[in-house]
Amino acid sequence: MAQAMAMASLAGTAMRMLQGSSGNPYEDTAPPSNDCMLTPFGCLTTFSCNPAYGLADAGFGFCYVESAYGQLAVVETSRLAWLQSHGTDGARIAAVTCQWFAFATTILALCFYAYDTWKATTGWEEVYVCVIEMIKVLIEIFHEFDSPASLYLSTGNWVLWLRYGEWLLTCPVILIHLSNITGLKDDYNKRTMRLLVSDIGCIVWGVTAAMTVGYLKWIFFALGLLYGSNTYFHAAKVYMEGYHTVPKGYCRTIVRLMAYCFYAAWTMFPILFLLGPEGLGQMSAYMSTVLTTIADVLSKQIWGLLGHHLRVKIYEHILIHGDIRKTTLMQVAGEEVEVEEFVDADDVDGVKHSTAALANRESFVHMAENMKAKGIDVRASLDAGMGADHERGDVPIEAGRIILAVPDMSMVDYFRIQLSQLPAPIELVPALGIDNAVQLVQQAAALGGCDFVLVHPDFLKDMSQAGLVTKLRMLGQRVCAFGWSPVGAQRELIESRGLDGWLEGPSFGTGIDAKQLKHLVARMQQMRKAAMAGGMANPMMQQSFMHQQSAHNSFMMQQPMGMQSVNPLYGSMSTGAPPMHGAAAPIPGNVTPPSPSGAGNANEAEMLQQLMGEITRLKSELGGSGTPR
Repeated sequence: MAQAMAMASLAGTAMRMLQGSSGNPYEDTAPPSNDCMLTPFGCLTTFSCNPAYGLADAGFGFCYVESAYGQLAVVETSRLAWLQSHGTDGARIAAVTCQWFAFATTILALCFYAYDTWKATTGWEEVYVCVIEMIKVLIEIFHEFDSPASLYLSTGNWVLWLRYGEWLLTCPVILIHLSNITGLKDDYNKRTMRLLVSDIGCIVWGVTAAMTVGYLKWIFFALGLLYGSNTYFHAAKVYMEGYHTVPKGYCRTIVRLMAYCFYAAWTMFPILFLLGPEGLGQMSAYMSTVLTTIADVLSKQIWGLLGHHLRVKIYEHILIHGDIRKTTLMQVAGEEVEVEEFVDADDVDGVKHSTAALANRESFVHMAENMKAKGIDVRASLDAGMGADHERGDVPIEAGRIILAVPDMSMVDYFRIQLSQLPAPIELVPALGIDNAVQLVQQAAALGGCDFVLVHPDFLKDMSQAGLVTKLRMLGQRVCAFGWSPVGAQRELIESRGLDGWLEGPSFGTGIDAKQLKHLVARMQQMRKAAMAGGMANPMMQQSFMHQQSAHNSFMMQQPMGMQSVNPLYGSMSTGAPPMHGAAAPIPGNVTPPSPSGAGNANEAEMLQQLMGEITRLKSELGGSGTPR
């Protein structure tokens, strides 16, 4: 009690003396020195206790700190840990130099990614990590020790929160990139989840250790090491599997370099924590920044460029040799794993995989064109049944018919114009809604069939028995979609539905590529011919086909010579496509396919007439816009 009263008396005396003085006895009118350190108490030039007013001498654990601006503060001596110097001037210059170098590498990497996006392909992971790193370094250069980039805690610790926050944003994405090292898969397995959980746990425990003092710091540090070891273990399994998956030679060298960069950089972080201001304090903040920046460049910019380059080389391998893989069994950390290795066409154990999922990726199309321009023999086709003609770039198409399943008429004129530019006449039959599309497919089957049904992405959302795709598959019909985009939900929706193909666009004012449309039509016609050829080997299918041919011929005999067919759903003349060889003829406007029942013919004709009138009315209300929404 007496000690507390004495402390209060001394503190009151000190404050009265300070207030009663003509001015601050430590006031300095000169501008702050470059050697001072910015803190929440100003730019400090004196870090030792000042006993001028007797508080420190009295042993009560308080002292004064002096600011270059002459401001004084009373601070507990136990909370002065963060007032230590950040390092020498030479270390500060080295830290800023390294930070500007890291910033320059991010700019150069982003420029390279932009160029490769145009010429080849670029994944989202490397671009995202590079952008976050660029923003972090830029903030760090000017505000590394300002709040909230640095947090000054009541425990006496100061924490570089900007560094840990950036790790939380980028390290999980790096591991996502690692788990899909080939860039060909869009799904992630259990190992991906383990990598993410262990990495996030490692960072969280690490930043917690930086914020605590005493024995708790080392408990949290040990927990971080435990989580980090789990990350290292599963990452090693991914590297070993990836090494045996990619083509032999140059690609495997890239995987080794990626592993070296990964483990060298990620091992530096716990060591720097241990020696730096967050741990034992054997290294200044500036020196910690220098070495951490080097590790960041190695683990993000350089590793990302290597991962990007590996994906490009794998894509080139597929374009040259095709997607040919050999399945082998190997032991990874005591676990037997089945690995599919990319091999050349000469490998007798190789199995060719369909490239239908890659056929409509714009990146593959651009890469193939650029490789051909450089004189590289792109022998393998992104096939899905295109065959050798497509490999030579010659994509012949014939007169045909496409059913366009859309929720409204706004897209019909646009696709009609695009199909009219193809070298062969293609009849476009619009279908509004699921029931109308199924009905038209059934009617087209009686008249020789159609090449495929092109559906709006909205119809892909329902994968139940009542969904359009399911019903069309039950009818044995080829199904494609438009609206694919390299990024976004539409890509995942379209690629996950097991379609026969798709078109990129139209969306947001951009149209579809004429070459892609031509290739898609040619591929569907090839698949249709293959299906018909397979049906001829089946007596039941042959009987069904002969019935369709009979219906088609019967209709053609009823149609007057020189009469153009009218599309009842579109309300205008058709493209004038001549009858396809052994297949589709234009769907007539007022004539329905033969039916065993005359009443059935009358009912179908009446329904078509009503539908034609309704579509004509809708088109007049919509104004017949040819611009895609």
